[in-house]
Amino acid sequence: MKYLTIPTEWLHSDLTYREMIVLSEIVNLSQNRKCTASNDYFSKTLNISKKNVSNVISSLQKKGYLTVEIETGTRNKKREISIHKKWTEYPQKVDGVSTKSGESKEINKEENINPLPPTGKKLPAYKPNGFAYPESFERLWSLYRVGDKWAAYKAYHRRSKDYSDEEIERALQIESSKEIGKRHFSTVLNGDIDELISQNENDTIARYGYDLSGYER
Repeated sequence: MKYLTIPTEWLHSDLTYREMIVLSEIVNLSQNRKCTASNDYFSKTLNISKKNVSNVISSLQKKGYLTVEIETGTRNKKREISIHKKWTEYPQKVDGVSTKSGESKEINKEENINPLPPTGKKLPAYKPNGFAYPESFERLWSLYRVGDKWAAYKAYHRRSKDYSDEEIERALQIESSKEIGKRHFSTVLNGDIDELISQNENDTIARYGYDLSGYER
């Protein structure tokens, strides 16, 4: 009986279940060499259609997990798949930070393990391995867990240069109060926060006959 190994770190990455399976088999076939297995092999071994195998390998390449080289000039084109080294060194977590097996590392709690661009700048498409969300975002996320967390953080990272955490929290509270049609965290922040808050205040005046300061109309 043959087994596949799925490192626990992959479970918290941007990999889909099918991508984990294919990547694990590629790692098995790439011990000290490149993987030359065909889509037909993966299809029969993993019980996945050849079309889906092709899509998965293309996705893994785009996400940076592997490199695909095709040798041209021959009747049967030869494909070689190379695994990026960091994905074959299954890390162990020490004090919440991934390190190579056997290594010890003292971690400064204030250290940003994966430095990111300044607030307002564009972040990578996928969460960097080992990145720890700041406490300010974690607090807001705990109040409104709707949608993808990394997408939510990217929106927070971009909009926090224009809005305080209190204003962002207010917008999320307003969205959370909706009975139906709640939008994702990132959608709320990527929209017009001022308009959302202003509309809520106008609705309050129309409903109760007074503004937020308590004065009658």
